[in-house]
Amino acid sequence: KMKTIFTKISTADVTATDITKTIKVWDEIVKTKMGTKLDLSNSSLVDNDLDVIFKYEYPTVANVDLSGNKLTSIEKLKNCPKLTTLNLANNSLSDVNSLYGFKSTLTSLNVKNNKLTSCGIIGQFSNVKYLYLDNNSISTISALNLSKYTTISLQNQTINRVVTEDYCNYPNIFA
Repeated sequence: KMKTIFTKISTADVTATDITKTIKVWDEIVKTKMGTKLDLSNSSLVDNDLDVIFKYEYPTVANVDLSGNKLTSIEKLKNCPKLTTLNLANNSLSDVNSLYGFKSTLTSLNVKNNKLTSCGIIGQFSNVKYLYLDNNSISTISALNLSKYTTISLQNQTINRVVTEDYCNYPNIFA
């Protein structure tokens, strides 16, 4: 009977829900046709919770919101092959290297308010147009082709070195 309840889901919004305590329902949601957006923001998720949630393949999910959790790692996102928009704001991530598999699919990446110290592999993401790096600990900007971004925000950084094009020529860059 649960399958008939969940067959028309286009967005799974479980904001502020302890998903690990409702795993049987989650299993049924995922077994049906999942929509394009998965909102798990402000759900107090930790790294181990992602093992449970992302044990499934999400072939249609393009937008994932994991903001406002307690994540230090995001390696399990590999099960979202069509991911284009990812919100990881307000976590405790020190790098995003495990997102390398999405270097050609991501178009929007929000990693505000984390613990990033460099842009890392983000410069290799060929289709990212919207990049939010505010309130991290980034001191050097390198390997970013700033001209490709529609919007890039680097507010509240202690940037003391820019190893790239002159970012002052781009009106949509906030630093």
